[in-house]
Amino acid sequence: MKGTLINVLSLFLILSVVILVYSISFMQDSNNRKQKEVQFSEDLYVINNALKLGKLYLETSLDYSVYQAMYDVAKNGGWDTKKDNLNIDDNLLKEAVKKKIAANLKKYTEKNYNFLGKIIRLPPYEESGIIIEKESDGSPKIIAKGRENFYFEEKKTASMEKRLVRFEQSSNLEKTYAFRFFSLHEKAKEIMSGLKDCKKEEKTDGDYGITTDPDTTGKQCTVTVKEKDRTFPVYTGTKVSFEPISFNFLVKIS
Repeated sequence: MKGTLINVLSLFLILSVVILVYSISFMQDSNNRKQKEVQFSEDLYVINNALKLGKLYLETSLDYSVYQAMYDVAKNGGWDTKKDNLNIDDNLLKEAVKKKIAANLKKYTEKNYNFLGKIIRLPPYEESGIIIEKESDGSPKIIAKGRENFYFEEKKTASMEKRLVRFEQSSNLEKTYAFRFFSLHEKAKEIMSGLKDCKKEEKTDGDYGITTDPDTTGKQCTVTVKEKDRTFPVYTGTKVSFEPISFNFLVKIS
């Protein structure tokens, strides 16, 4: 009887130890799971903010790209490269602006966006993905379609194996700019066709500022047409400053 009691007590002791070890292990596993859940929630919060700021970065990049494109093209007389004569073709003007916008966006999206260590992969924007529409008031509506979505991805370890976690959003951008770029172009064409003589002067015509400056022979006139009191952040070639968007061109005086 005594031996049987000892055996029962030994068995009870062994079972108690097993239950205790299992309980400790279960509590540790539970704590680890909770820690991972908290960490995952924190990661999701940071990733969500990173994606939101990535979108804001792309939208701001489009703004600066459009301002710079319109500034450069207008300065070149409506062309993507410097020419003396005014480009009077609306479609060629749009193509010139598209080319500049795509080139500018490429500079902004060559490097990925980093937010608190979370890397957002930015998409390339190509000229074929840029659409320019002329609104009824002469302002431009710009649509920029990325070649792919912008996204965050990371390899996460789960159950002893690595899985690729990916979050993505559309990279398509769309905005109508409150600047009558095409109306300014129409005004430049009107000045060009109506200019019969040239003298050095600055004058206003409604919402527009017009500057004319003859050369020494009086047979060529440099004309600048801009919308009054409107400036945009652009790079002038030497510095970044707020400058008006002005159509600059030469007119031959017969």
